Formats: sequence, C-alpha cells, structure tokens
Amino acid sequence: MQNSFGPLLAVLISAGTGLSGQEQATAPLSVIDWLDTQEAVQAAQPVQPEPDVTSSGIVPQVTVQPLGDEAAQRVGLAPSNVTGLPDTLWSASNGSDLAEAVKDLPDTSLPALQSLIMTLLLAEANPPGGDASAFDLARVDALMRFGALDPALALLEQTAVNRSSAHLKRYLDLSLIAGTEGVLAL
Repeated sequence: MQNSFGPLLAVLISAGTGLSGQEQATAPLSVIDWLDTQEAVQAAQPVQPEPDVTSSGIVPQVTVQPLGDEAAQRVGLAPSNVTGLPDTLWSASNGSDLAEAVKDLPDTSLPALQSLIMTLLLAEANPPGGDASAFDLARVDALMRFGALDPALALLEQTAVNRSSAHLKRYLDLSLIAGTEGVLAL
C-alpha cells in the first residue's frame, strides 16, 4: 500500500507547487511599489525626564497688600489719528501746570482758535506726570465753560467718577444739566 500512495503523493506535491507558482504569477501588484520595499521604522526612544524644579512641595509664602492710588489713564474723546497730535502730547508736562494753563484759556470769538482749543481739550493722549486728575478736571471745567456739555460729561465718565468729591460734584452737575440724572453710572 505504501507503493500506491507514493505516486499519488508525488502527484499531489507537484500539483500543489504548480498552483502556488500560478498564484504568484497572477497576484496583484502593489499600487505603490515603495511600500513593499520599505524597511521597518524603529520606534522613537523615550525622552529623558526633566530634572525636578523644586526640592519640596511646600507652598511659598505669598504677601498681599492693597494697591496704591489709581494709576493715571488715557482720557480723551479724540484719538491721535483723528487730531494729528502725538500720544506724548501731555506726558512731558506736570498735571498741575497743565491744569493752570487750561484754566487760563481765553474766551475767543475766532473760529480757528476755538477749534484748536476744543481739539486740545478733547485729545486722547498719555497722561501727564504729577496730578493728572487735576488736569482732567480742568479740561472738564473748560468744556463746561465753552458750553460743550456732552463732551464734558463723556470725558468725565472716562475717569473714575467716584475718585473724589470734585469728580462726583461735576458729574452730578453735568448729569442734571444734560438731563441724564436718571441713569447715573456710579
């Protein structure tokens, strides 16, 4: 019986190798040939851990204190790109000196001078050194003197109205005159 299986086994082996050769010949080719030729990519090595930032987990002592006086801020209704005046218009001057100069502005009937004075009073620029608050109040007073109540109120609203009694007094006066006392924004 072994002799009868020998030729049958030889036929099956040769038939099996013939099929695998046929299958290899008709196997589909890869669309991208380089995928078949790529070598295995090595995985990235882990990054070394960073050294410790602190030696302990103790929370440091934090000191808290209130801030001092409010910092002077830019106050104005007409920015420098509208007025053509530099942002540093007031910054080299003392606020008290500027307040005195604004109080001494003349009442004039010349339209060009009136326009220049209004432009200066409404100009938005960096605050002056010294007492910027006195300068802001002098600008509001001058606008009130020239009859520009709405710009005076808008300029005053840019400052902290409750900063001082002088600010509050002018704000209440202007609100009553302008008829906006019902919507006081303190």
